[in-house]
Amino acid sequence: MILTYLLTFLYMCVCSLLMRDIEISSYIWVSDNYGIYTLPWNSPWTWLLCLLGVDFCYYWVHRFSHGLPNYSFNFNFTSYLHNNNT
Repeated sequence: MILTYLLTFLYMCVCSLLMRDIEISSYIWVSDNYGIYTLPWNSPWTWLLCLLGVDFCYYWVHRFSHGLPNYSFNFNFTSYLHNNNT
């Protein structure tokens, strides 16, 4: 039983590292071949722009991961209570 958990954990770690490697390698390849402009790493504006860009993208990916809301076409008191966000 414990061996199964350990092997599953090891499998998940290897898959995670492999996917991260593919992700970083793909990013470097796209940046080298199709990069239009290189931002200076020692500029605070670069870091601020990247922080805002990552936060913006994370917000929209997270928002779309929830799917579209389920609104009732027959809006009544019960559906009001179900969809109330306050």
